[in-house]
Amino acid sequence: MVSEVYDLEVLSNLFTYTGYCRTSKTWHQFVIHYSRNDIDLLYNHLFRDKMIMTGYNNESFDYPILHHLINHYNEYKDLDGEEVARKLYSKAQSIIEEAYTVVANKNKFIPQIDLYKIHHFDGMAKTSSLKDLEFNMRMIKLEEMPIDHSQYVFEKDIDLVLSYNKNDVEATCQLLDYTL
Repeated sequence: MVSEVYDLEVLSNLFTYTGYCRTSKTWHQFVIHYSRNDIDLLYNHLFRDKMIMTGYNNESFDYPILHHLINHYNEYKDLDGEEVARKLYSKAQSIIEEAYTVVANKNKFIPQIDLYKIHHFDGMAKTSSLKDLEFNMRMIKLEEMPIDHSQYVFEKDIDLVLSYNKNDVEATCQLLDYTL
């Protein structure tokens, strides 16, 4: 079983996936954008081995988006990256607006571990964002998303988003280490 810590960033015309495979100690980053469309690479990555994925608030946000991408893969794989990114952004916005978005365990393609739920940060008394935890864990590098999610993202800005995405995965890895 392969263990991967992951995070998504979903902007108006850019989708990124960053994962750190704890088994092989390797980083994986995928981009869906007008300048690059890694949808096939991402899909193959997700199903390359039996995988268990760990994230922060992934049960309510990240995984439902991945689940949507997997369910619509045959429809999306022939579209250009801009169109796929816009469809994923639309799905992300609908998830944010919905009260309940969790995919039932029996319907999941890939098992999920959600550190947000494990530590009960979803309760009113303990609600904490990943940024709050990064501060409390005294991470050296605290980053805010460099681009507003509704802003149009140019090719030159993708590395900024990927760096931010990787920083969030590093924070989630630290929280997982603490949890274990």
